[in-house]
Amino acid sequence: MKHNNSFLKLFAFLITAFFAVEAQAIPVSSDKVRGVALYSDDLTPVRGGTIEIVSTASSALGNVVLEKITINADGTFQIPGNYLNMTDDIKIMAYPNDIDGVASDFIQCEFKPSEVIVQTKEGVSVVIKVNRDPSHMIEKKSTDKD
Repeated sequence: MKHNNSFLKLFAFLITAFFAVEAQAIPVSSDKVRGVALYSDDLTPVRGGTIEIVSTASSALGNVVLEKITINADGTFQIPGNYLNMTDDIKIMAYPNDIDGVASDFIQCEFKPSEVIVQTKEGVSVVIKVNRDPSHMIEKKSTDKD
């Protein structure tokens, strides 16, 4: 019985040690950071699209997408805050929704984290200002007249 008890203690210790090592190997994401995507001309919210956090650290692999985040209908999104600390090898990309046969709302763009980090009263820490796609505006005006 004493032998079984020692074995169980050793087994429990090894399992605990294994999970402790695994937890250190997995990068821990800090709290989410709230952001907003706005049109640069009138500062209205972008109503959809995608934000990608891209690493440029490896020239052999090229750009590696670390996170892909959907822009909500009110222009807001949330990203893990730890990416904002990696300013040297990170870029933030904004893409419009890709719908066949429909002009994009805005032109895809890229930013360095230092270009989009702000402090606002509303608790927004990242503001991305995108330029409207001129072809979308022409298409919208022609359908408004119909």
